[in-house]
Amino acid sequence: MNLACPRAALTMLFDNVESDLPYRRRIDSEEGFGMDALQIVSLVLDVLLVVAAIITYLARPQIGGELAKGLRILLIGVMILGLAHFIESILLAVFHLDIGANEIIHRLLVGAGFIFVIWGFAKMRQALKW
Repeated sequence: MNLACPRAALTMLFDNVESDLPYRRRIDSEEGFGMDALQIVSLVLDVLLVVAAIITYLARPQIGGELAKGLRILLIGVMILGLAHFIESILLAVFHLDIGANEIIHRLLVGAGFIFVIWGFAKMRQALKW
């Protein structure tokens, strides 16, 4: 079992489970695109993360100046973090991208999201200095 790639380890674990169990049943459409129940739940949660990030952006306080710029940058980072998980699920389920490449893309997006979050906090800190 490859412990360096958690998704690969989970895949190996669940591939050993009987295929007739309800949570491993595949849901196939006419085009042959299929996802198991766990992938569908994961995709729904990823969509909810993106929606939550957008709602967070829309619900932000309407302040001005440098503090508002910092908050906007921070919330862009939050949206990138939400999108990173959605993109990871889509690349795996729809485009069948290699798990290793998918994990690298996911980590790059998460890293970019955190850079925006840190940058936003730094900008807000500058705005609050007297």
